[in-house]
Amino acid sequence: MGLENCHKCERLFHQTFKTNTCTECREEERQQLNVVYDLLVESESEGGMTTVELAEKTGISEEDLENLLHHQGLGMVTGFLKTPCQKCNTMVMATFLRGRYCYTCSEAFAKEAGITLKSPQQERAESSREAARDRLKGMSETRAVKADKDSGKDKQYGLRRNRV
Repeated sequence: MGLENCHKCERLFHQTFKTNTCTECREEERQQLNVVYDLLVESESEGGMTTVELAEKTGISEEDLENLLHHQGLGMVTGFLKTPCQKCNTMVMATFLRGRYCYTCSEAFAKEAGITLKSPQQERAESSREAARDRLKGMSETRAVKADKDSGKDKQYGLRRNRV
């Protein structure tokens, strides 16, 4: 990592970690990200907003907004962003999309294919159960590794442990 040209302003900067923008441009992106985040949170009660509306309110170009939203990690707040369904072009909050389609269109596709889809509530319940299961699995694996390390110490010091 050495001297690089900033991809936004073309200034020369010393690259200290994996980034393609200078410190000033990164700071500007952080400020823009905060503004976008706040606007999206405020828009929740109104049903979200589109990238065009965000661009008008913030003065950030739609291209830069797409970059911020998809590469800077706004997390759950992107759910308040209205996105058009790829089939019917209905503007829907991203949390109500199945991939690129609204629930109505995705159910119509599934019906044509003879597939039964789960309701959004079932999908959320299953994903939260899976996440909990993964957390528990990770905890039990950590305990197993620790137990293996502990048993190695017993052998090292000539100790015997009564196992039940």
